[in-house]
Amino acid sequence: MTKNALVQWILAQMDQRGWSQADLARASGLSPSLISQIITDHRAHLVRPPAEATIQGLSGAFGVSRIQVMRVVGEALGVPTNPVPVADPTLLSDSQLMRELERRLTAPRRGRPSTMVSAGEDYFASETSA
Repeated sequence: MTKNALVQWILAQMDQRGWSQADLARASGLSPSLISQIITDHRAHLVRPPAEATIQGLSGAFGVSRIQVMRVVGEALGVPTNPVPVADPTLLSDSQLMRELERRLTAPRRGRPSTMVSAGEDYFASETSA
């Protein structure tokens, strides 16, 4: 039976460091019995996320961010965790970047009043003195 992504990740992290379950318990501040429960979980997916203390303990023990642990937890829960592709602005010419900036600055803002100052408008004119 396939172990869930969290168990696989923890085992890989432990293997990289040559750690035993006791070593992980000491480094994370989590109980040895909790570490054992996590590692011996043979479900393909978690049914609920671990407690925040567990996430923080794993994060601290392995020297990774809480976000990195949460990404693995999400995968173990069966949540798609593919990163959203982001365009690389260095691949655009200056004129393409300027056109996109102009488009964004002049587009109507949905649900929010514009805070843009029109050419020739005095930004401070609408402020009141306290």
